[in-house]
Amino acid sequence: MTDKQEDLNKYRQEIDTIDDKIHQLLLQRTELASKIAVAKGKTTGLAIRPNREAFIHRRLLKNHHGDFPFASLARMWREMINAFTLLQADYELAVYVREGDMRCWEVARDQFGSIVKMTAYDSVEKTVAQAENNNNQIAIVPASGIMHLQNTKVSLRLPFSGACDTLHDQYDVYGIAQLDAQPSEKDSTVYIGNTLPKNAEELYRHGDKIVYAVDGFSTDGIGIYPSRISIK
Repeated sequence: MTDKQEDLNKYRQEIDTIDDKIHQLLLQRTELASKIAVAKGKTTGLAIRPNREAFIHRRLLKNHHGDFPFASLARMWREMINAFTLLQADYELAVYVREGDMRCWEVARDQFGSIVKMTAYDSVEKTVAQAENNNNQIAIVPASGIMHLQNTKVSLRLPFSGACDTLHDQYDVYGIAQLDAQPSEKDSTVYIGNTLPKNAEELYRHGDKIVYAVDGFSTDGIGIYPSRISIK
């Protein structure tokens, strides 16, 4: 065996050891997540916490270094955190999908991972209605869906960590849910009005109604979402 082959074998063995450690840490985290679920007791409604996820996501970005792409790390982390969230309480996604336009579906799958149940609806109104009538559902819709809120609020703006790579363009979608927001230190509050205030971001306009967002956390709007982070 050559020196080069010996080095390769050594490095591969070290990688195997690291993989085993990662697996064991995941199992330990699962045990803790199960204990948290027991401590909380029976959960009704949504177990997701956008502010908590935003805190962790920003911390990961701050501590990240080296050649491994942060976008890949973020995708792995989202897959993991959503699996742990499902240990606490089941939830489902109602996703707006029309013929030839899968953008909401792609963004939702990127954010919520591979095992969360997703159901497609062919109109924005039908999609929002699922969250309006079920406190364990999140409706994933374009900005026009914000016009249909009654029992729900805007809770998420996706993709959270910059543009979704699968879309090849920038496309915002919103998570609508029966969820009371908590501050994440960097948030935007959503409003509907007839005029666009100074420094506000217009999200959608229909007739004389404007959906817009203002930096900061305030409970007098129709929803709050953690401000997205840039990973470029």
